[in-house]
Amino acid sequence: MMPRAWKPFLVLGLLGVAACVQRSTPDPAAPAQAALTEARLSWPRPGSEDRALVQTLLPRDRAVIDKTPMPVLWPSAYMKLNRTAFVGQDAFYSLAATSTIELPPGGSSTATVTVQGTRKMLQYENMPRNISNRTYRDKSAFFTVNEGIVSATWFEFGVSYSVDVECSALGDARCSGDEYLRELVESLRFVGGQR
Repeated sequence: MMPRAWKPFLVLGLLGVAACVQRSTPDPAAPAQAALTEARLSWPRPGSEDRALVQTLLPRDRAVIDKTPMPVLWPSAYMKLNRTAFVGQDAFYSLAATSTIELPPGGSSTATVTVQGTRKMLQYENMPRNISNRTYRDKSAFFTVNEGIVSATWFEFGVSYSVDVECSALGDARCSGDEYLRELVESLRFVGGQR
C-alpha cells in the first residue's frame, strides 16, 4: 500500500505522461506540413524553340519570355486563341486567352484558357507523389473537373505546368470532358525562357 503523501505526486506524474503522449500523437485536424522546393530545370536543347510560333507573339510577350527563368510553353496558333494577358516572374508565368464558338440555337460560348508554369512547388509530407490519371505530352498527368473548369497538371523540364479551361455556357463540350483540354495541352510548344 502506497503512503497517502505520495498519491498527489503519482497523480501529477500520470498527468505529465498523458500530456506527453497527447503531444506526440499527430492531430488529424492540424494543417499538413509542406516544404517549398525549387525545380531542377532540364532545358530543351538550344534552338528547339518553335520559331514560327515565336514570330507570331507580341514583342512585349517575347521580351517577358526572354526574362522568364524557366521553359515557357505556348499554345500553337492552330488553337485560334485570343491572348488576353501574359505575365512572367521569377517563380512562375501565366498566359490567359479566350476562344468563342457558336452554339445552337444562335448562342455562343467563350472558353477562358489559362496556361501556367511554376518552378517552385509545395511538397506535402503525406501527399502521394503520383496521382496521375491521364497521359498528356507523353507525361503522367492529372485531369480534374471542378465547378465546370477542366484542368490538367503535369511535370515537364522539371517545371510544374497546368492548363485550365472554363466555359461560359453549360452546353460547351470543351468543358464537359478532356478532349479539348488534351488537344490544347498537346498543342503547347516551347517558345523560350531565360536559361
